Amino acid sequence: MAILLVEDDLDLGRALQQSLQATHWPTVWVRHAQQARSHAAQGNLHCILLDLTLPDGDGQLLLTEWRSARIQTPVLVMTARDALADRLKALRSGADDYVIKPFATEELIARVQALIRRSGGHTQQRWQVGDLCLDEVTAQVSIADQTIALTPREAAILRELALARGRAVSRETLMDRVWGLGETPSDGAIEYQIHGLRQKLGSQRICTLRGVGYALVSQGTHQ
Repeated sequence: MAILLVEDDLDLGRALQQSLQATHWPTVWVRHAQQARSHAAQGNLHCILLDLTLPDGDGQLLLTEWRSARIQTPVLVMTARDALADRLKALRSGADDYVIKPFATEELIARVQALIRRSGGHTQQRWQVGDLCLDEVTAQVSIADQTIALTPREAAILRELALARGRAVSRETLMDRVWGLGETPSDGAIEYQIHGLRQKLGSQRICTLRGVGYALVSQGTHQ
């Protein structure tokens, strides 16, 4: 799954995409309403960041279309429209949050993280599994207070396993959620990433449940 960023400004769009991906969220950036419409219809999105002023349409109309089509992906509107009437219109049309430009990128990312947590039924910002800690705010992973450097893909997989709270996550689910829209990972891609995580975190932290998937545990019991 990915974040869909709908922003026509080149500098802002590029900067936001880089900042979001730095927090290990795969991000697809589009600049036109028609592109946004196509991506949203495909599903598999964690969240949509929506500018209201687009070259080929009004983002408000897109939001109304999505909610009428029962697309329930969380939508955060980011716009220079600061009038109360505009804010109320967007929120009443189904927006989950509304941020007025200019904004601090750190605040926007924090709001995105909160939306994604709530939509998945989670409220915490930090996951602790034994001495392994994953901090959602800083995007850091540590073991016994020692920071572990992970690739963006490894961090994304670890996040999905942490969100499952000890339950198994299938290969198909990981491939769907970790690889972005339009990406087709190879057959051994998941195994390669899991191998890299085990080398960095310890082989006993991620157990393989044959025919089911992978689970993050305090002490591995299945390999």
